[in-house]
Amino acid sequence: MNLHGLLSLNIAGNRLSGRIPDTIGKLDKLEFLDLSRNELAGHIPQSLSNLSFLSRLNLSFNDFSGRIPTGNQLRTLDDPSIYVGNNQLCGPPILKPCPSHTDSHDCQNNNEAEFYSDDEHLWFYAG
Repeated sequence: MNLHGLLSLNIAGNRLSGRIPDTIGKLDKLEFLDLSRNELAGHIPQSLSNLSFLSRLNLSFNDFSGRIPTGNQLRTLDDPSIYVGNNQLCGPPILKPCPSHTDSHDCQNNNEAEFYSDDEHLWFYAG
């Protein structure tokens, strides 16, 4: 998450598992993010709303759960297809209401900072 100049990240369809790091908001220049068609799970970090240049987002067909984060740039990304295929998500922009006790961190069990592939090897490392 130290690639502060990164503009586009497309890792769709790679069977990646794990969680989106809570520090994803540090990629502050990111304009395009596609994590679709993987096996990612857990909550969608609220820090995603810190990506003020984000204009295209695709998180579809994973196993995310909890309330979809809101605020800042995410307000402009209101297409429900961004989240399709994540049956345990709730809240706007999808039509599934959240229980009153559900927040975006209900499914967070730890603060993993990397994505892992099926064989549990670190799939992305930059130095």
